[in-house]
Amino acid sequence: MRLFIVTWIYCMIAATVCGQSGYLPREDFSGAAYTLAVHEVNFEGVDNKGGGLRLSYDKIKGSPYYNDSFQIAKFFKSNGAAAVGELKARLNLATHEVHFIGEGGKEFIAPAQLSSRITFNNGAVFMLNTSEFQFNKKSLNGYSQVLVDGRVALYKYIKRTVSSADSMFGTLKRYYFSTSQLYFVKHNNKIIQLKKMNEDAIFEIVPPDNAMTKWLSTNKMNLKREEDLVAYLKKWNEQ
Repeated sequence: MRLFIVTWIYCMIAATVCGQSGYLPREDFSGAAYTLAVHEVNFEGVDNKGGGLRLSYDKIKGSPYYNDSFQIAKFFKSNGAAAVGELKARLNLATHEVHFIGEGGKEFIAPAQLSSRITFNNGAVFMLNTSEFQFNKKSLNGYSQVLVDGRVALYKYIKRTVSSADSMFGTLKRYYFSTSQLYFVKHNNKIIQLKKMNEDAIFEIVPPDNAMTKWLSTNKMNLKREEDLVAYLKKWNEQ
């Protein structure tokens, strides 16, 4: 009896220490009690734990999601690992949580330990940030989109927050989602924020050789544009 009690206490401690949002770490998506998704946000920002005005998404203009519709996505625990699930999912850029359709057709929040990397069927790839992703000396929690992968990698961190404005006659508040984004380059195992989107900033990290300089000129590439920056880094990785 004493051994049973000790074992039970140990399991309860392990559940408290290792669990996330009320469940133990899992190897896949089967048989776990996941947290239901909530379709509302704190007006002061989801990181404000002190309460404040809670708004449902249907009262806010715009969308908190990377893509409103659910898409088939593969879930990975880490880079190079086998997929641990293939589910209908969408990424919430306001809370930086991944919603997925689970048992009974209900919408749940995916546990971080099963969603370190997500690949959607439209080709979009997101990875859970490490402590190396920082802004104003603070770690960025959540997901970044992998725009380029290779010797040099490019990531885009997108954040949706709730903003407000007065109505035409000033009698009501209007709420809408505003979007901010940051770019990060990974080179030589170091992640650097790309504070400006231009040639000077990117060449300081990954300078072109003569062939690349000619390629940039011939193709009239403008590295202030995301698509051209992506093309440059992919070309650089091929060298």
